[in-house]
Amino acid sequence: MAKEIVIFPGGYHPFSPGHLFAYNTLRKAFPKADLFVASSDDTDERPFHFDDKKKLATAAGIPSDKFVEVEQPYKAIEITK
Repeated sequence: MAKEIVIFPGGYHPFSPGHLFAYNTLRKAFPKADLFVASSDDTDERPFHFDDKKKLATAAGIPSDKFVEVEQPYKAIEITK
């Protein structure tokens, strides 16, 4: 059986309590899945660089290895390869 992957894409400007609630809801709904949070370093329309978003997300409790930089969060092919 293949491993289930769940991707929670977004901009996260900044990572908020609402994002953490959604993450925890996904964690409960898919307890056996690899759950990734996907975001980019695109600052053309948003203020935070990826490293800053990752610091805020990990401070909120997201595992650092599960907050992944991708080119396009809503496609996240870097995770599914």
